[in-house]
Amino acid sequence: MRTKIILSISLCISILFITISCDGDNGTEPQAPNLSNIILELHHHFADSIVVSILATDPQGIDDIDSVWGRYYHLEDDLSSEYAVFRDDGLGPDTVAGDSRYSAKFLPSNGEFQFGFYTFSAQAMDKSDNISMQLDTLFWTVDGDKPILFNPVGPDSLEKGTTDTSFILINAYDPGGLSDIDSVYFQVTRPDQTVNPLHFYLHDDGEFGDAIQGDGVYTLGIQAPIPTSQSGDYTFIFYAFDIQGNLSNNPQLIVTAY
Repeated sequence: MRTKIILSISLCISILFITISCDGDNGTEPQAPNLSNIILELHHHFADSIVVSILATDPQGIDDIDSVWGRYYHLEDDLSSEYAVFRDDGLGPDTVAGDSRYSAKFLPSNGEFQFGFYTFSAQAMDKSDNISMQLDTLFWTVDGDKPILFNPVGPDSLEKGTTDTSFILINAYDPGGLSDIDSVYFQVTRPDQTVNPLHFYLHDDGEFGDAIQGDGVYTLGIQAPIPTSQSGDYTFIFYAFDIQGNLSNNPQLIVTAY
């Protein structure tokens, strides 16, 4: 069986609940629960299960929380999804009862997670049927021998002919450690869909605009196209190779030249 790895990126969501005046006995409607601090307890050497825990609080107190639930979806296959109820009873995947951290274990119906990207969503309901805002995160499974690239960052647009330096950044991970990554680079597809054959190598050595050496964030400074260049969307396609020659996934970033 091929080894798989589950990774996650947390999508931080701040939730503000507004008190609503009413004619009830206490003058205030119960407020919905809050969900935060999602943790995916990842099994890095296999992918036949994943434990998720979430901090759940309630303005009326923890005893007002009626239920917490969650579901994941494979982003390319809506049929690949699982639903689970979270518990704070100290049983199963939950380690401490009554600590406001609710946990659940997800077991894929086909025995293992597919390769690819997943989105995970959770909500909670109180005893007055008030439902929290949805809390989301992203995780994915990859071949255990391959590096993975995620979260590319760059300018939305560039004015042609300008000489200011902008920066392209991308995060890299490797199951063998960052020292196993041999190179990270991108190629650029022009607006007319022709490909620049050059490889533009990013740095994690504190040089060429890289802020911190060895932190897994690879960086390269770029300049805007010359005035006679094509206007439109330039697609940056990223690649990473490890020392063994394994190729990563290939995230993309679009920068518009005008």
